[in-house]
Amino acid sequence: MPTLTEIKYSQLENRFDSEYYKPEYLEVEDKLEKTKFVTLLKNVVKKSNKTFDPSKNITNYFYYIEIDGINLVDGNFSFAKLKNHEAPSRARKKLEYGDILISTVRPNRNAVSLFLEKSNSYVCSTGFCVIESEKINPYFLFIFLKTKYSVYQLIRNTSAAMYPAVSEDDILNIKIINPSKQFQLHIEKLVKEAFSKRNSADQKYEQAKQLLEEKLGLDKLKLKEEKTFETRFFNVKENMRFDSEYYHPKYTQVKLRLVELSNNYDVVELKKIASLTTGKQQETFKELTNGVPFYSIKDIKKSTFSKVDIRYIRKDNHEKMKNSELKTNDVLLAITGATIGKTGIFLENEGNISGDLARIRIKDDFKGKVDPFYILIYLESLFGQVQINRNIYGATNKHLSLKSVEKILISILPTPKQEQISKLIRESFDLRKESKALLNSARQKIEEMIENATWK
Repeated sequence: MPTLTEIKYSQLENRFDSEYYKPEYLEVEDKLEKTKFVTLLKNVVKKSNKTFDPSKNITNYFYYIEIDGINLVDGNFSFAKLKNHEAPSRARKKLEYGDILISTVRPNRNAVSLFLEKSNSYVCSTGFCVIESEKINPYFLFIFLKTKYSVYQLIRNTSAAMYPAVSEDDILNIKIINPSKQFQLHIEKLVKEAFSKRNSADQKYEQAKQLLEEKLGLDKLKLKEEKTFETRFFNVKENMRFDSEYYHPKYTQVKLRLVELSNNYDVVELKKIASLTTGKQQETFKELTNGVPFYSIKDIKKSTFSKVDIRYIRKDNHEKMKNSELKTNDVLLAITGATIGKTGIFLENEGNISGDLARIRIKDDFKGKVDPFYILIYLESLFGQVQINRNIYGATNKHLSLKSVEKILISILPTPKQEQISKLIRESFDLRKESKALLNSARQKIEEMIENATWK
């Protein structure tokens, strides 16, 4: 049923589209105006003018942050290490410690990050508005920008329907609050504790990787990066692969190492211990705000699934797609596109997957013998990634067949070692959950302060 919005003539601005006057947007404006410390963002920050010119970069490399690299939950970011000649045309904004990055495109996603690296080699896309805090606590401001009081203002000011965006001026002109220093320091404490737990989570996960590598001897395996090599015709005929990369010596090295490991551990094809299937492409609708979550590659963040920006499908469509439904502890592997080999584990209760993911579910006969968290990190390891990369096909649209995934060789460590690795991963996920809860608490405190109009 359509929603009707009625406004006074005096409320009209330079926009005449009804979307601009939705009740929730007007309510946000009204509540902010009633607070004691309302101001404009531009009054407490300075827009960064630091630019990056790859032709003048003496280190010949830099770390590049794109909008899709921002974690929508905690503002953490991933980056690519690029050489000067590889610099995209949008890699032009240089970053410094304490900068806040705000995406100007699709503001509803709320891609915001607080940059706390001390290196001067980081660069971000021109799709970000980069600001420096001058008269406001940067930790407080970061969290305020994650509240609905920021997000709704930016959504309200978007232009274009197909690719919604805001200008940097739109961002600088949003209304914010600048409460007491004491309250801002309280928020800073929560954010710093959250970031500390996030860092501990990363360390736990790295420990799990190192333990796996140590037990499998991966830490001592040095792959040959030879530029010229040869193979026999019968190998080409047998594999029906004519691309040279398929016959690179590093793949033989890994296979020989797995043969060596088979003297001490079971080495089996993945299909022996797990059932595998892929999802289906499914039409989804942005206006669907509930139903069954529908996940794709983009939803995998830090080896788990993000609940931010989720798409949904109707329950009846889910029932028709039982072959690709998700259960707790299912392992997922990306099999199409630029992120083939990306892995995640599903820790929720219900969901479905798109066709760009393969679902790996431990068979009943092997439950208790093979830990899904072990499979997750094994696929992320050198052994897993080398086997995955060898079987990718397609020049423009890259793919990995389910049959190739089924044939991935898995070296199964003894159960106590698997449990030791699994424990570290689970602890990592728990810390990440605690970090998220602290950030949510900080955000709620700011929103409650505005809604209750109580200031300390």
